[in-house]
Amino acid sequence: MTAPSMPPLSASELAEPPRGKRVLRFVLLGLAAAAIGALVLTAVIVHDSNPTQTAWPVKASGRPWGLGQVNVPASQVNATAAPGAYAWSDFDGWHLWLVNPPSGGTLRGTIQSDAPFDKAALAIAGAGHVTQDGKTITFVLPAAPHLVGVDFSPGFFTKRLTFTVARADGSAASGGFTIARVRHRSTAPVTIEKVKASKTKKR
Repeated sequence: MTAPSMPPLSASELAEPPRGKRVLRFVLLGLAAAAIGALVLTAVIVHDSNPTQTAWPVKASGRPWGLGQVNVPASQVNATAAPGAYAWSDFDGWHLWLVNPPSGGTLRGTIQSDAPFDKAALAIAGAGHVTQDGKTITFVLPAAPHLVGVDFSPGFFTKRLTFTVARADGSAASGGFTIARVRHRSTAPVTIEKVKASKTKKR
C-alpha cells in the first residue's frame, strides 16, 4: 500500500516560518546584540583605565598671550609679552621662546628629556646657536632681536621635559618662566611631565 503523499506547502508557509520560530529568532538576535554591546563596553572601560595611556597636560598647550597668533613664526611676531621664558606645545610641536628686556644679554640653557628628541631648530634662523644630542638640546641665544628661541619635537615616548635658562655668566635670566599661560616665578629648572590621559580633559 502506497503511503499518502504530503500536501504541498502554501505560499504563506513558504514565505515565513511559524510564529513561534519567529519569536525565538528575535530573542536570539536580541541576546547576541546585547552580548556584543557588553563586550564593546568592557573594551572601552579597560582602555580608559589603562594606566599607560598618558598625554601632556592641558596647561602646557596653547601659545602664550603676547606672542602672536597661532602658526605665525617667531620672525613675524611683534612680541608684547613681558620679558621671560615661554614654553608650550601646539600642532607644530614644542616651542621655547625668550623675550629679552632692553638691557638683556646673551642667554643660554638646555632642554632635557627622558627620551631622544626628534629635532630642534632656532625659532629665528641665524639668531643664536642650537645643538641636539640625544636627550639634550643646548642653546645660546643673543640679546637681539627682542624675541628669540628654539622650536623642537620630543620623541614619541617622551614623558618628561626639563628647561633651564640663564645668562651667559650663570646668573638668573630676567623675567619668569611661563608654561603656555601659567606663569612661574623663576627661570630655574622647570619640568613638565605627562599625566594620565583622563586628567588632560580637565581644565
